[in-house]
Amino acid sequence: MSTNRTPRFFQLHRLDDAALADEAAAGLLQPQAAVPPKFFYDALGSRLFDAITELAEYYPTRTEAEIFERHGAAIAASALREAGRRR
Repeated sequence: MSTNRTPRFFQLHRLDDAALADEAAAGLLQPQAAVPPKFFYDALGSRLFDAITELAEYYPTRTEAEIFERHGAAIAASALREAGRRR
């Protein structure tokens, strides 16, 4: 029986560099450029982050998206009004 309680992670997938480059370019070429968070992690860290966000217990991203979907226009309008006052 092992007493080692340190988690071990195994990277079993292979990266497709061309697909990653295409994905990064597509995001950067959008009118509002965006880069997925996975590009700020090493390969294993990115996979772990992706796996965590798929868990039912991980709600922040879905919650934020829902907030912006419901209230994004009002938030933007308020920010623009405030920016106009500061000029």
